[in-house]
Amino acid sequence: MEQRRWQQRLSGLVGLVVAWQLMVLSPPPVQAQLREIPRITEAVYTAMPSLPRLDQFQTAAGESLDTSFVRRVLLYHMRSEGRALNSRLDWKLTFADYLGINLTMFAQQYPGADQFSENPYTADLEAFRALTRADREQLLAALLDAVEFDGIVNSLDVATLDPDLPSPFAVLEPAAPVVTPPPVIDLPSGGSSADLLQGP
Repeated sequence: MEQRRWQQRLSGLVGLVVAWQLMVLSPPPVQAQLREIPRITEAVYTAMPSLPRLDQFQTAAGESLDTSFVRRVLLYHMRSEGRALNSRLDWKLTFADYLGINLTMFAQQYPGADQFSENPYTADLEAFRALTRADREQLLAALLDAVEFDGIVNSLDVATLDPDLPSPFAVLEPAAPVVTPPPVIDLPSGGSSADLLQGP
């Protein structure tokens, strides 16, 4: 009975440790990242001034909202697809969506579709597809630089923040093999090997 209680306490403690590690090592919540969209957007436009803004869209009431091409790309990436801001692979998937070679994007679900009198979906797709490969690589670098500047880091990069933690990419040296000598068997002296096969 007492052993069962200790097992329950130990499993509860293990659960708490795992939950703590997930909270510490996982990226920040999406809501916290959403607040950083204006800063990230401006950082990208600073790095790429030739990137189209496409902020001419107005609501049905005729008012202009603070929106741009990059802001809508960020919203699509995070809200529509639930992808991480700090993941190069996730950004490549988003870029593939815009190029029409990954997931199908739906105009009705695109950021700004329900806010503006004209859906920015078509204009954003055309603007993205007009980017050269070098432009897309530069956009990717600008997005990741803006996110890293914000302190949103990949959980695999935690070792760079604390030098006492081992890097997940470190090359580990193999441990020296432990050599144990074979057991010494005392054989009776005299006699033949046939004597060994006979019982006592």
